[in-house]
Amino acid sequence: MMIPTALRLIDDPAASDPAVGVDEVTIQGNAFQPPVIQVAPGTEVTWVFDDGDTEHNVVGDGWQSDVQASGTYSRTFDEPGSYPYTCTLHIGMNGRVEVVNR
Repeated sequence: MMIPTALRLIDDPAASDPAVGVDEVTIQGNAFQPPVIQVAPGTEVTWVFDDGDTEHNVVGDGWQSDVQASGTYSRTFDEPGSYPYTCTLHIGMNGRVEVVNR
C-alpha cells in the first residue's frame, strides 16, 4: 500500500517505547497518553476520555469503544502480543498495548 507523503511525515506515536506497568491511558489533546503501554497478561486497561467536548473512540482488531467525549472504556488483555489501536476520528491518533509475560 502506498502511503501518501503527508502521512509519512507524521510521527506514529504507537512506534514509541512503552510505559511499563501502566494500565490507564488518558485521551487528551487528540492523543493517547502514554501512546504505548506494556502490561502483564490478564491486565485490564482503561482509557479515560478527557479531551473537553472532542469525541474519540478506541478501535483495535476485533474490539472498540463507543464514540464518546467523556467517561472511560476498559478491556482486559489476556494473551501476550502486540495490540495496536487508533481513534478512527483523528488521523495519526494511534496507540499500542504490549502484553508480555514478566
